[in-house]
Amino acid sequence: MADTAAEYRKLARQALIPRDGFNRLSAGQLHEADVHASLAKAVALDRIADALEALAANTAPDTVLQAPIHHSH
Repeated sequence: MADTAAEYRKLARQALIPRDGFNRLSAGQLHEADVHASLAKAVALDRIADALEALAANTAPDTVLQAPIHHSH
């Protein structure tokens, strides 16, 4: 099983190499490529979520940028 999005993308590309000698893809190959592409996306989104959580944990509330408050006169 692949561990990174890049590995899943590589598997998806490999699944799209025709295996029948006639440069045609089978339904199974298309499904395999789709599964690997979906797994690549899921792994990438998990890494982004992990990075955002780590960033949020390292950001003190008083250092968060806030929009200025405009008072009506």
